[in-house]
Amino acid sequence: MTQKKYRVLAIVLDSCEPSLLERWIDEGLLPNLAKLKTKGAYQRLENFKDSNVETAWTSFCTGCAPQKTGYWAALGFRE
Repeated sequence: MTQKKYRVLAIVLDSCEPSLLERWIDEGLLPNLAKLKTKGAYQRLENFKDSNVETAWTSFCTGCAPQKTGYWAALGFRE
């Protein structure tokens, strides 16, 4: 049995205030993003508690939580 392969295109707007983006889409100011939102999938990226932005990107790119990757921050910590 052959597995289906899906292509995924992720458009990520870093440092964009989601409420503003959503308002502009709803007001018709961003028609191309509106079309992508309605025909594709739209989701806000949420970060893990007590982590920094790099943690969210690592999780997004790998599909794994920090508990699995061991990557919580760009800094190393000593016990």
